[in-house]
Amino acid sequence: MARPLSTPWPTARGTVFFDDLASAPTLRRAVNAGRIRRLASHIYTADLETPAADLVVANVWEIVAHLMPDAVVVDRTAAAGGAVAEGMVVVASDRRRSNLELPGLTVVVRPLERCDDDSEWVFGLQMSSPARTVADNLRLSRSVRGRAPRTLTRMELTTWVKQSARTWVDPAAVFAAARELAQRNGDLDDERAALLANLALAVGERAEPRSEAVDGIGDEALAVLESAVLALGGSLRRVSKAEIDEADGRVQLLQNLHSVVADLEPGRFRTEPNRLPSLELVDADDEVETTLRHGLALVSPIRSHLARAVGVMFVVLVVDPFADATAEVAMLALNAELRSHGHDPVIIPAS
Repeated sequence: MARPLSTPWPTARGTVFFDDLASAPTLRRAVNAGRIRRLASHIYTADLETPAADLVVANVWEIVAHLMPDAVVVDRTAAAGGAVAEGMVVVASDRRRSNLELPGLTVVVRPLERCDDDSEWVFGLQMSSPARTVADNLRLSRSVRGRAPRTLTRMELTTWVKQSARTWVDPAAVFAAARELAQRNGDLDDERAALLANLALAVGERAEPRSEAVDGIGDEALAVLESAVLALGGSLRRVSKAEIDEADGRVQLLQNLHSVVADLEPGRFRTEPNRLPSLELVDADDEVETTLRHGLALVSPIRSHLARAVGVMFVVLVVDPFADATAEVAMLALNAELRSHGHDPVIIPAS
């Protein structure tokens, strides 16, 4: 009677194992005999039916822990709670310098950074804390070969923060810790400081203000304008005096448009609170014109003509500079911006 074959590796369906369980000749004979499959360098399975990509995705963290035991789950993958998304996961490790390409999956690897509040996770790996996840995802990254960016986009980060903050015991402490981490890593420039403040504002918290306030503009109005700039594909930076002066032309255009469509104080900025005090972001009188100029200067460098036109419209609606007909002026301003670059205007219903 033949003796059963020795199997030093797991044979259950869906499992993987590594080349430290048997000698190279033993593994080679088993592969040649059709008893096991080689999935990638150092990685094998006795499951001969499940597609290789499915096996890798199901066992990704066991694989990462074996090949990079020092790894910390970071960036986009930390925000996803360790889930595989769009065929990738992201880790920080010093055991490997390049990405790990596996069947159906890319493990994106960046240099290791340790944080005191990283938590223990599966297979001895570590997971980024909420504060570190916020701080890490403040860094912009690019899509490579059609793959998702390593970090969340601005819109994705905002959505994630709004959803995740519901489970945080102390959101204010998370934002404070994120700010400290970003500052320590040299990542807290004006744009990221503003984004962090806007994220805190989005969940009803007050983060540290921008590194440089703008005279004559309320913090909430500035946060709303900067959020719009980021959402429209622009970037945040100090607005120069020359850019403010250049915005005067658009301000004059708005007044001219208002003169055409308004019956009440045509062409004049409001001097009273707007009609919906609960939504008021800009006080009357001097702050109206100051905020209007600053907002228009912020959206001016946005590259997309349509996005910039939408930004102009949004600034007008947020500032609400006129006692009446602000919405009409905002739409006309959008069209004027489009027409100035040779585009057809947006069709406005008669009523």
